[in-house]
Amino acid sequence: MGEQKAVSGPDSGWNPQPTPLAGQQPTVDPNAGWGNQTPAPGYGGYPGPPPQGEQWGPFTPARPRRSRRKSVVGAIVGVLVLVAGGVITYLVWPAGSSGQPSKPAEAVLPTTALSVSTVRVVPASVLPTDQQLQQATLLDLKKHGDVDTNVYPDSKVDPPSCTIPASPDNASTAGQSVSMAAQLYTDKPGEDYRLSAYVSAAVFDTDDGATAALTKVTDALKGCTSYTYTSDAKPGQPARPWNISDVKTQGTQVTWLNGQAIDATHSTPWKCGRAVRAQANMLVTSTLCSQNPSSGPSKLVDTVITNVNNATK
Repeated sequence: MGEQKAVSGPDSGWNPQPTPLAGQQPTVDPNAGWGNQTPAPGYGGYPGPPPQGEQWGPFTPARPRRSRRKSVVGAIVGVLVLVAGGVITYLVWPAGSSGQPSKPAEAVLPTTALSVSTVRVVPASVLPTDQQLQQATLLDLKKHGDVDTNVYPDSKVDPPSCTIPASPDNASTAGQSVSMAAQLYTDKPGEDYRLSAYVSAAVFDTDDGATAALTKVTDALKGCTSYTYTSDAKPGQPARPWNISDVKTQGTQVTWLNGQAIDATHSTPWKCGRAVRAQANMLVTSTLCSQNPSSGPSKLVDTVITNVNNATK
């Protein structure tokens, strides 16, 4: 998938604009801070890019493109399962299982449920197609680079307790998976893109493995409200914080927003919506970075579940 960094944030290679650079995450009301703008053609109800001459806020998607460098965990398994394609991963959805990680708050229920009790899939085969991605997000996004099967080290953030909210499918959560696949989607080829989405699917040996990973995410969100990427700090220029807001859990899914506040030099800050769901022994994560991610991340997770269902027909 081209040369990419192993962590999220400004150091991850997700900086479509010169300076200011930043990480990828969402914050409060998806519409907060946006003036009246005419939606760009083909973008549905999403606000268009800021007027010419206005600076874009720092934008480095929370879960950046993954590099091809040696992964810390699971590289061998990823190659056997996803590249050689000779190994089938078994996903088992016991009837009536829930594995609820924490007390649910009010949130939108996932709309897609598994249709069978036992599934056999290769994670890379159930990631969204370009068409599915566009249907879920109402944005003209396309695959950017190849499918990545690596598990990367945790993002370096301050405080360290926020590393999972910064990148929910790195070593702390996906390190025990037996296989994993992830794909980045952007509105432009190359590095000069402004809108992006990211989807990953990690398969564990057991349902408990996926549930434990989700629990780590929900627990980390309870203790993290703001963080910075340590590599963002420059002499005389402290790193701008990313704020976490709108955390909602429902069943085995949690969603939230990562974003940055408006300031004197950033009048149109980006927001990245995230969703993480445990389904049997699989953990699905998604990120949508735009002016208004809305329910896009949840719909992307639904798309993966739909693809799992279709793969078993």
